[in-house]
Amino acid sequence: MALSENNGTGGNVGNWHVRGHSKITAQDNGSATITTTSSIESFGGYWYSGLNIHAGACVNGQWAGVDKTGVNVGTNSTVQLVSKTLKVPKTRNWQSIDCIADVRVNGFAAGFSQVHVAVDVPPKPSHTVSYNANGGSGAPGSQTKWWGEVLTLSSTRPTRANHTFLGWATSANGAVAYQPGGRFGADNNVTLYAVWKLATKPPTIQSFTAQRVDEAGNMVESGTRVKLYVTWKCDTSGDSANTVQSVTVAVQDGGTWKETPVTASGATGTGTVTLTDLSADASWRFRVAVRDKYGTVSAYTTVGPQRFLLDFSAGGRGIGIGVGAPAEGVAINGSPVTVNGCRMPRIYTGSKVITPAASSNRHTLFGEDDWAKITGTSITEGYPTVLVSNGDVTAQNVAVTGAGYEGSTKRWYVWLASNVSGMFRVNYTIII
Repeated sequence: MALSENNGTGGNVGNWHVRGHSKITAQDNGSATITTTSSIESFGGYWYSGLNIHAGACVNGQWAGVDKTGVNVGTNSTVQLVSKTLKVPKTRNWQSIDCIADVRVNGFAAGFSQVHVAVDVPPKPSHTVSYNANGGSGAPGSQTKWWGEVLTLSSTRPTRANHTFLGWATSANGAVAYQPGGRFGADNNVTLYAVWKLATKPPTIQSFTAQRVDEAGNMVESGTRVKLYVTWKCDTSGDSANTVQSVTVAVQDGGTWKETPVTASGATGTGTVTLTDLSADASWRFRVAVRDKYGTVSAYTTVGPQRFLLDFSAGGRGIGIGVGAPAEGVAINGSPVTVNGCRMPRIYTGSKVITPAASSNRHTLFGEDDWAKITGTSITEGYPTVLVSNGDVTAQNVAVTGAGYEGSTKRWYVWLASNVSGMFRVNYTIII
């Protein structure tokens, strides 16, 4: 039986002996405070006067002592001499803490009496960390978390068909809070729930084409109507209810994209849309975006101008090569266009206001979406060159030193001679 308090007497010396008393006087989750008191006690109807005494009290090896002279002990009485108080850390197991009281009398009634009065300290509290596979299988077994200690979570990972395990949450629908093998320090019982991500792939654009057509929808080489055809497929391997959410086509007009929705439904399908008022003398770039429950993908296509091998304007002042002749000058269309064996680049120019997120000498010029809207291509495609200059009129003057691309962020940045935090304008030329 566990003892939180203990009394005892030592060996008799004549008609006196030591009386020891130990008690847990306070405790919390992490420790127990123990006090041991050493007293001299007379018995058998005796009393003592003027004793010279050394007394000691000990808790878990830590002593307190006192020397006293002229101590009087009444008939069958107890006189408290010294106490020792010590805070003992709790462990994972019960502890029997040795406590000692002793009295040594010198001179009259000389002798020594000692007693051990141990008390029992309970273990620190413990908590249970349980695991729930939350629709999967193979969850680790429960672990014991001791108060004040940091638990290393099990490194075991549950599994679930067509799902990716992301980590552990503290509720069935919660966000990831812990990882296998991670540290857990909360002092409470808890159930950790597996967090899953459906391993479904984004939709697939199986084809995306553009063709000039006449009013009846027949394919022609000239005209201002372009018919777009798109075929898509959603991944239903992990979710049979996965269907297309939207299909949108867009035509690039200068630096912007003009979008048109396409009627679409189901897990697979084909959609068409006809766009009008697209000059037959120009190339046009088109984009389609297909979105389902798990992602969005895009694809691009182009349609060239009406086909001419060589064309002259009526006045003879314009020449068209692969395109209708302008009233004056020379127009060339082709991809790629080469002159004397040299490929001619595509060039895009514009101006953009930069609003810095923080003071720096480097600021974002183009992200992936900006780049695609301007050039109609992926920001990772080819080896473009970007030229920049100060375009400020009403913002603030800055010294622009150049532009550079960072592959890890898929961004083009404009570099300045010094840190700038205010809005400024940049003129750019993109050469592809």
